[in-house]
Formats: sequence, structure tokens, C-alpha cells
Amino acid sequence: MESQTTQTFEDIVTEYGDFVFNLTYRILGNHADAEDAAQDAFLAAYRNFVRFRGESRVST
Repeated sequence: MESQTTQTFEDIVTEYGDFVFNLTYRILGNHADAEDAAQDAFLAAYRNFVRFRGESRVST
């Protein structure tokens, strides 16, 4: 696995996509709402990806 500072955003989505969807599904209990929430979470992460300094884990 690459260090988190060199991971591309695509790598992050691939690695954490299922986790984020499963978490949103457990919270919302609806497949469509969970997909929307997961997409919103990744959109927010994408918008702020350039600010990520790699000082913490991506999962936090």
C-alpha cells in the first residue's frame, strides 16, 4: 500500500468506498439514501483533498 501522502483520490475511494457506504447504510437504513450520503461524503473529501497533509489517517 502506498503511503497516504501519495495516494490518489481514486485510491482512497477504492479503499474506503465500501466502508463509507456500509456506515451510511447502517445509519440511514435505506440503500438510496446511503448511496447519496456516501457520494456527498466523497464529494466533500474531494473538494478538500488538496488540504490533506497526511498527518492523520484518511479514515479519520
